[in-house]
Amino acid sequence: MPTIVAWSGKKMWPDNTIPDIYNYIFPSSKSGAWSPDSGPKPQAVVINLATNDFGRGIPDENGWKSGYTQFVKKVRKNYPSALIYLATGSMMSDSWPAGAKHLTTLKNWLDSIQSSLGDSKVKRLDFSVQQESDGIGSAYHPNAVTQTKMGRVLAVALKGDLGWK
Repeated sequence: MPTIVAWSGKKMWPDNTIPDIYNYIFPSSKSGAWSPDSGPKPQAVVINLATNDFGRGIPDENGWKSGYTQFVKKVRKNYPSALIYLATGSMMSDSWPAGAKHLTTLKNWLDSIQSSLGDSKVKRLDFSVQQESDGIGSAYHPNAVTQTKMGRVLAVALKGDLGWK
């Protein structure tokens, strides 16, 4: 089953998006379409997209929320029983640019999307904002310390929501 772990620069909407390449085994060449029926079904899917959407300012609310909602619906269609986390990534914050409140806006929009879907297995998952004191990875991406912190947050959520031990 294909899994895109990370792809720097991709967005949710309106261009250069993960939804545009989601169906491809080889997304860089947009070839090798896959079927969600071809492999095991995940118990959970984490959607951690928004940093690049907000990178040049707050995107159009209606367009962005519509694009995000359609992607969640596509994931839900492919995996009807999976828990879907709408994540706020560690690179999102309210501190840059000053006064923009990107993280607060994202949280509000994700809550709105979650509510509009009316799906009890769609939840928001908040990763803490990365700290410079932990070090910063390439191009301001999370480094191993921050990734470990994110993994712990995800593990706690999965244990609680899916009953994992």
